[in-house]
Amino acid sequence: LSKFKKFPNVELFNYKYSNKLLNGSLYFLNKPKLDKITSGSDIFWFPNLNFWSLDKNCKSVVTVHDLSFERIPWAYSRKMRWWHKAIKPKRKLQSVDKIIAVSENTKRDLVELYGIDKNKVEVKGKNFTLAKDINGDNKINIENLDYKYLDGDGDFRSEEVTKLRDEADIIITNPPISLFREFLNWIEIGRAHV
Repeated sequence: LSKFKKFPNVELFNYKYSNKLLNGSLYFLNKPKLDKITSGSDIFWFPNLNFWSLDKNCKSVVTVHDLSFERIPWAYSRKMRWWHKAIKPKRKLQSVDKIIAVSENTKRDLVELYGIDKNKVEVKGKNFTLAKDINGDNKINIENLDYKYLDGDGDFRSEEVTKLRDEADIIITNPPISLFREFLNWIEIGRAHV
């Protein structure tokens, strides 16, 4: 997060609140208003679904990676199913100002499952790489994880993602369940390039 300090419009806050205590307060009391404890933020970006509470005047943006917990709930533990139910994702997402989806499939799920207005959702795929020693500690580790937004929507069939597949030694992804056979065929075709 320290890389964001260089931006004049970004301020980082570090609090010593217990996550369980904070999440419990947000769940049961709808407090604290996160924008208020950060000196009155005008916009809040959430990198994933979670518990939160904001003043009605604060704009909100959330990144949604997928809705697999809705499509295949049996793949999640009872605890994780409870957690997803407790954060009330449909209500949260209907109340935010903007949603960043990491793929067209996620956008489609948001529209189909939650009735989100498609104009509220912007698709920005992400490409994660762990290929070089960014922090200079002579190790390739989690601190060196780098990502950039893709130019396209992140669809695995696109030319951009296909090029990444052809360069990759390992592919870690969350493929769309409805296109799983097509995805496996796409992977198999890519083996000819490895």
